[in-house]
Amino acid sequence: MKPLFRWGFLPALLVGALMGCARGEQNPVPSEPPDVSGVVEAAREPQNAGLVQILVRGESGNWGRVWVTVGEDTEILSAESGDRRNIAHTDLREGQRIQVWLEGMRPSDPAQANGQVIVVTDW
Repeated sequence: MKPLFRWGFLPALLVGALMGCARGEQNPVPSEPPDVSGVVEAAREPQNAGLVQILVRGESGNWGRVWVTVGEDTEILSAESGDRRNIAHTDLREGQRIQVWLEGMRPSDPAQANGQVIVVTDW
């Protein structure tokens, strides 16, 4: 009688399972509502900093106006496609409607924070 399971297939099975897990991407948009939704009022690039700061006028969320620091670690997504669209932080500009999830809030007037995830809802 031949065995139903051959040990030679075990490595192939494990590699296939691991590759399947690695290919499954998680949605970078947090499940909780954005900290601020609104319009980009201003955008600036601090000298030699390699990042962009945007002033967001909040229309809903926890903050009225906030300077958001957007760096290389900030996920910037398009609401049109619903996923990552390789949007560069330098593509953010005045007049765009965005939703922002923040971290590292620093109280000031206007408030300041680091952008964790930004969803551009209007190009």
